[in-house]
Amino acid sequence: MKAAHLLAFMLVALLSEHAAFAADLVLEVKSSQASGRVNVALYDSATSFLRKTVASSGGDLKNGVAILSFPNLAPGNYAISAYLDANGNNKLDTNSMGIPSEPYAFSRSAKGRMGPPTFEDAAFAVGSSGTKLTIELSKGRP
Repeated sequence: MKAAHLLAFMLVALLSEHAAFAADLVLEVKSSQASGRVNVALYDSATSFLRKTVASSGGDLKNGVAILSFPNLAPGNYAISAYLDANGNNKLDTNSMGIPSEPYAFSRSAKGRMGPPTFEDAAFAVGSSGTKLTIELSKGRP
């Protein structure tokens, strides 16, 4: 009988530990443009922000909306950068001053001053039960 209890306890502990890393992030990206490819990068710290992604995803806009999913995330703070690849070259194009010329956005509608926002400005929490987030792409500047 004790062995059965021990086995049950170990199974519950294993499942609980796994559940702590099974949060899903569902991201809705909105754009004034009806179609195009959206590319999204997910970051988990200030030191990795805009340098090294935790995950990335892409999807096509349909009627101005793309739904992307980031499954099995550890609960914690994350930030997102996203852009609409209007010309299909798989990079965020900028003008001669380095300002994005394609629609883009950061989580929490974060804006930078003389550059991109900080991780702290864009950070949002993903809880153990998951999170749904909506961001809207700006128009970019020519």
